[in-house]
Amino acid sequence: MFDIDDTLYSHPEKRVPEKNYLLLKKLREKGIKTGVCTSRMIKEMVGVPTELLDLIDCKIMGTGSTTMVERKYYKVYSIAKETLHKYMSYFKENNNNNF
Repeated sequence: MFDIDDTLYSHPEKRVPEKNYLLLKKLREKGIKTGVCTSRMIKEMVGVPTELLDLIDCKIMGTGSTTMVERKYYKVYSIAKETLHKYMSYFKENNNNNF
């Protein structure tokens, strides 16, 4: 299991270092399954190169809210509408107008 940000993907260079591609390809050749665990939500993965994501077998995203193994979703959690409304009401009642 790896993290993406500044582990597999270099933010300062805005790219995946070639040695990371080589590592993931070598692990795949040996039959070793790989995974990433990231706080990024699935929509935030857009900036991560597809070539990198295709080399990873298991993706745990959104701090565990979404799990994907070999392109199949196994777990997708979201906040229930009722809970979301409670949160929004709380912030509105406490003078936080950002919601």
